[in-house]
Amino acid sequence: MKALVIDDSPISRRVVKHVLRTHNITSVEAEDGLQALEVLKRDDSICLAMVDISMPKMGGLDFVRAVRNDPKYNNVKLLMVTASNLPENVRAAKELGADDFLTKPVNPKLVASKLRHHGLN
Repeated sequence: MKALVIDDSPISRRVVKHVLRTHNITSVEAEDGLQALEVLKRDDSICLAMVDISMPKMGGLDFVRAVRNDPKYNNVKLLMVTASNLPENVRAAKELGADDFLTKPVNPKLVASKLRHHGLN
């Protein structure tokens, strides 16, 4: 299984990648939504994207919208991972098609639970 970790913070990407690795999930990285779309176009083995909301160039909500508007990516699970747990962000992410929502700092047990819930572990 392969995941795409999308966050403008290298430290956040490293933490999420480490947690995924403990579940035998390999991952690739992107610094923003635009870069992430390019990665998705090149790698059709990605089945999970862990997406930050606030990023330069293209934020997480715009990324979710773009992915959900392309039927080619219907099998990709989208989990928002962000420090911003404002109700309007959660609502917007879910309305756009995000599958779930996690807040930072990343809790490895909660990630494991979400992965199981979505059939990814």
